[in-house]
Amino acid sequence: AWMLSDAQDHDETLAGHKLEGIFDLWKGFRSRCNDLWLNEIQNDDLMQAHEDLKEVISRCRGRINRGGNHVAVVGPCHEEVLAALQKCKAASQLIPAEPAPS
Repeated sequence: AWMLSDAQDHDETLAGHKLEGIFDLWKGFRSRCNDLWLNEIQNDDLMQAHEDLKEVISRCRGRINRGGNHVAVVGPCHEEVLAALQKCKAASQLIPAEPAPS
């Protein structure tokens, strides 16, 4: 979907307030993963998932803040953040496993 705007030669950039909303959402994801880890401090897989999520968020924020506010940059970054959050949830032993989509 993110590539579609590029293929159509359509300039889609996100305004500052929308970017801040995305950054706030990511901050909430990071906080949620951190809370999971604090509740399972001995869980090394969860610690690594938390570190990976922080790294993805940091890298994406940097890329976006350096002028990458185009949906072709923000979209894939958001997908990376969501994938890292999913790994965090999957590493938690307190969250029941989500059923596989059928």
